[in-house]
Amino acid sequence: MNHSKKMHYPWLWVTLSVLSWSTVASASKWTLDYIHPFWMLFFSSLTASIVLWIMQAVHPSYNINNNIKWKWVFLGLINPFFYYLLLFEAYRTTPAQEALVINYTWGILLALLSSIVFKKPLKINTISGMLISFAGVWALISGGDLLLPNISWGNFLAFFSAFVWALYWICNMKEEKKPLSALFIQFATGTLAILLFSIFFSPIPDLFLTHGILGSIYLGFFEMSLPFFWWLLALQQSSSDPRIIHWIYLSPVLSMVWIGVFLGEEVSIYSWMGLILVLGGIFLGKINFSTKRNLKIPE
Repeated sequence: MNHSKKMHYPWLWVTLSVLSWSTVASASKWTLDYIHPFWMLFFSSLTASIVLWIMQAVHPSYNINNNIKWKWVFLGLINPFFYYLLLFEAYRTTPAQEALVINYTWGILLALLSSIVFKKPLKINTISGMLISFAGVWALISGGDLLLPNISWGNFLAFFSAFVWALYWICNMKEEKKPLSALFIQFATGTLAILLFSIFFSPIPDLFLTHGILGSIYLGFFEMSLPFFWWLLALQQSSSDPRIIHWIYLSPVLSMVWIGVFLGEEVSIYSWMGLILVLGGIFLGKINFSTKRNLKIPE
């Protein structure tokens, strides 16, 4: 009986993570109608920092205990600072469906960067997966005209953000004993960096325009903090069934649905085709891989 109860919890945490991350594309695009992307990142990162700090207070086992690693500070400049600057600007300048699909190439870029950094030859299935994923991106941006793809600035930013996200996980490969503490320091560092950056490079937002502030706070809760905590719980409780983590790839599929429903974007057949090929390439690249290392990497 006790075993049965325990098995329900991983599914709960994965479900919450999937549902939360699936709303990010729509929420980001909607919020950007009301606030500059720099300030959207500041308020969302500040919210995430507060939430992560509270989590540590509630869960003493995750407490920092004054043991701060400089690596965490450095990683905070990559994520959330640089990564989300690129991603939010991509969402501002390109349709949400395009930014979503292109950003998900981070999974296949991670395999490529891992091969370069750790000097391990790529397997045939990984190379095939990369080609399939990039074919998906090509189908997406070409809109059916394969010889004349319309590559926008937003497309480039989305792809660059995927590269930065993959690079972040390369730097973060070594499993942290206190992942929540690491995230808190990273987001606290990123919040300070984006505050200084925003003051110098964008106008101060009107704090009475509550739509932008509330949308940013939502992202701080349901993109940057709570889903990572739920994901961590799922990983801790699903060691006997690592396949449960594959359900996280439902997130972009649901995201595409929400983009059509809540943003009113007409999701094209090429967007669906691109998403299917990108995810298919990622799955193909994971065949025969060591699941413990790969499946511990979130969205």
